Formats: sequence, C-alpha cells, structure tokens
Amino acid sequence: MLKKELINKVLDWADDKDALNEFIYDKQLMKVGEEVNELCTELVLTHKSLSSRGKVFSEAGDVIVTLIISDYLHTKDRDKTLENFLKIKFYTVKGAKHYTDLVLDLYIKYTDILFTWNMTKKFNLFAVKELLNTLNRIVINADSNLSYALSLAIEKNSKRTGKIVNGSFVKDEY
Repeated sequence: MLKKELINKVLDWADDKDALNEFIYDKQLMKVGEEVNELCTELVLTHKSLSSRGKVFSEAGDVIVTLIISDYLHTKDRDKTLENFLKIKFYTVKGAKHYTDLVLDLYIKYTDILFTWNMTKKFNLFAVKELLNTLNRIVINADSNLSYALSLAIEKNSKRTGKIVNGSFVKDEY
C-alpha cells in the first residue's frame, strides 16, 4: 500500500522543482521507461546478491515517483492523483517467480502504458496498477514494501539538484 503522505511528498518535490508546470507528458512517460530500465538492469545484475536490495528498492521507488508525476500531469488534479494511487489494491503474492519473469512483466506493463497513450492519449491506470503490483511482488519477495521503496526514492531525490530542460528534469552532474 502506498501512503498518502508519501504521494504528497512526491508531488511537493515536483512542484518545488516547478516540474508540475514545466514537464511535458510524453517526455515524462519516457522517464518512466528509463526508470523501469534502470530497475530491470539492477534486478539482472543483483539477482544472486541479497546485499544489493537497497538499490533495487530505490530503483523501484524511482519508478513509482515517475508514475505519480505522470498521473498528475495527465489529471492536473492532486486529489485525483491521490485517489488513483490510494485506491489500488495490491496483490500479496509472495513466491518464487524468477527474476527474468519479473523483468519481462515490468517491460510489458510499461509498454501497455505507452501504447495506450500513443493510441488514445489516455493514461492507462490498469497497466499502472499491474506495473505497481509487479513492483510490489519484487519488494515483498525481498521482505519489504512499496512505501519503503518510495521513501528511499524520495530521500534520494530530495538531495538532487538540477533543472527543467525541454520539459524534463535533468540532474546536475557531480
């Protein structure tokens, strides 16, 4: 389950960066894809190493952040975004699904989101729910939860500096 205060923190961070006014929806959907790819890469690289769970959780949280911002950019309504994410019912399946199946699930769900947007200009909340449930399965199998993953991403992002360039947040390089 995602917590209301965490969703609000994501929207507050995005608002502080002026992202809710400057982001371009199509580019934000590409950012979702980048974050899905980073998570999938981390899953493949660390599937045998339990010591890298924190990085997987943080990457899962980054995917959630981008989905929340994408939903807001589509609805332009904080309350509607909160409602959309708080009403999601998560599966509590814990089991031995192979990491390659989870990676494939993530890519399929992201493709569903992107395809629906390209065809209808609608945000596919069903595919978002399914993607979040795949994320949930990943973190549950590592004895954690989505709120923890989201809190890690919020903590990491709160320290990030950067600017909006052509409708997308670009991190400052150190």
